[in-house]
Amino acid sequence: MFDEPYADFAFSRSLEKTAAAAQAFLNELSLGCTAYFTAEREVILLDHLSSIFERCSGRYAIVHASSCDLLLRSEVAILRGNPVGYLPEEYIFDRSVRLRAYRPRFGEIIAGANWGVMIDRALVDQLGGISRVQREAPVYRVTELAAGAVFMQATARPMPLTDHELQRVLPEFEAYLEPISAPIGPYFRTRYAR
Repeated sequence: MFDEPYADFAFSRSLEKTAAAAQAFLNELSLGCTAYFTAEREVILLDHLSSIFERCSGRYAIVHASSCDLLLRSEVAILRGNPVGYLPEEYIFDRSVRLRAYRPRFGEIIAGANWGVMIDRALVDQLGGISRVQREAPVYRVTELAAGAVFMQATARPMPLTDHELQRVLPEFEAYLEPISAPIGPYFRTRYAR
């Protein structure tokens, strides 16, 4: 069962690996549970990921929901990106290749849309500020985090990129995030065009 001590352990271990590799970047953090996930457990996981983003003073994070036993994987840019990253099962390889050159700039820019996107105040301000993001972001929920950051969730529950409900939302979400995204073009808008 997932609990607070596990989250703290995962957080500490990830930061240790980051420090050992002399990277100013928390490349990834995986929070998972092998038991059946209820909506209540998903809320707990999302709360932990938000808390970790705040504790890192994160600049940008994606939250990827996986269809395998790992429910959520978060990538949190603290200062700058790391050119080596994990490619989840559902992550679309050609998109990852397009993003590779921009990884060192993550935090200044973002990879674009995903199920969950967390951005700091500087990026929120580039989208017009918290009130405007809450009003205009084409997502299910926008949650205000500490220090003016926000967490945008594309759909009510975490789902992988292979899910049709998420695929319906991603093109508009991608277009909305374009001003702060890596300039790789309209990937989801082309792939999942209606």
